[in-house]
Amino acid sequence: MVMELAVVGLTYITLLVTAYVVITYTQDERNAPILRKAYQNAYSILAFNFLIVIALIELPHLTLNKHITSYLLLMSKLISVLTLAGTIFLLTRYK
Repeated sequence: MVMELAVVGLTYITLLVTAYVVITYTQDERNAPILRKAYQNAYSILAFNFLIVIALIELPHLTLNKHITSYLLLMSKLISVLTLAGTIFLLTRYK
């Protein structure tokens, strides 16, 4: 039950961030470099977090079951989405 709530919450946050991106982009065409930079930051953080999760899975001293691995992957995506939202917010405010 908790996993389903986490997925629903992550989907909701992702939709909010996507709506904010659409609103930001349609207000001014000059925001395109800001959005490109924000997506680059978000994808690099997502890739780094996935590498950390893969390293944790491969370590012989740690035993991770499917639930913990799923939560780690969801948290990686959540951190990435929050980074995207924060970067867009800060760069549009202080450009």
